[in-house]
Amino acid sequence: MITIALPVYNGALRIRPLLDSLVQNLRLFPEIEVLVLDNASMDKTLEVVDSYKSKIARLRVISHEKNIGPDFNFAECVRLARSKYVWIIGDDDILADGAVQEVLTVLSKNPDLVGVLCNFSICPENKVMIKDSVIHLESDQLVNSAAELTNIAGLNMNFLSAVVHSREHFLSVKAKKYYGSYWLQLGVFLEYSINKPVYVISRPIVINAGNSTSTEVNTNGQSVYIIKSMLEIVTSLTPVLGSQFNINAKKFIYPNLLRKLYIGKKTGYERNREDYEFFLANIPIGFSYRIPFMILFHSPPMFCKLLGKIYRVLNLQKVAFKWLLR
Repeated sequence: MITIALPVYNGALRIRPLLDSLVQNLRLFPEIEVLVLDNASMDKTLEVVDSYKSKIARLRVISHEKNIGPDFNFAECVRLARSKYVWIIGDDDILADGAVQEVLTVLSKNPDLVGVLCNFSICPENKVMIKDSVIHLESDQLVNSAAELTNIAGLNMNFLSAVVHSREHFLSVKAKKYYGSYWLQLGVFLEYSINKPVYVISRPIVINAGNSTSTEVNTNGQSVYIIKSMLEIVTSLTPVLGSQFNINAKKFIYPNLLRKLYIGKKTGYERNREDYEFFLANIPIGFSYRIPFMILFHSPPMFCKLLGKIYRVLNLQKVAFKWLLR
């Protein structure tokens, strides 16, 4: 019924907790295939993965000869899967105990679903719990459109490991337009779920354990590019999903824009007029939104580094994440 797919690149130092959580989750389900797509890693990722072949009954490993980029690798996870549903999980995330069983129960009771959105917690590097439940729901929900879904979950389906995809519906979308965006999984999901049933699991069954400030996509100002790319996807889908979707999505993106801009200014992003005008045109209307953006955009990198020091000294991580995810 389901394939668990792990796209990985240079994950030798971070993938073990995920694999350990899969060993625990699959004890009752040895028939489930775990598909690892290695994106031409240059470290010992394959050695680490191979060491789990005796612990995971159906572990299939495919290694690309060259790095094909994250989006293409995500798409390949779905194309090469052999099941009705595909759960793509990032190599630095972890499944909670009972996660697989809970998803299987949902899928067996709702055979017409095109996807499942799993609630998740945030615990960078699996050390300090920042947010124990990102999607605020008291009980599971069955929704029948992407617009309805964003009303209750924002754009939290952008988190790769939170979504279980229908392989058939995923492959029905022309995904190439999302290559290079870093958000293929988001764009494709929003397209195929426009007027289709999606189930939202309220219990956090995935742990987002990545340290996003240190990843490759957050260096050399890339963080600003990827948030701009998300806004472009939202804009392109607004004619289909409607104005309320646009409003909900941009309110969700705004605090993340400030965070990515802050990271970008510290890691080499060079501000330019084109980006400034684009962001100004695509953030929510109102001084409370525009003034913080304008100050941060025009501030020098040293100002951002000073903010970072204050942030660390005062241990404001939990406060910041609560505001970002409010």
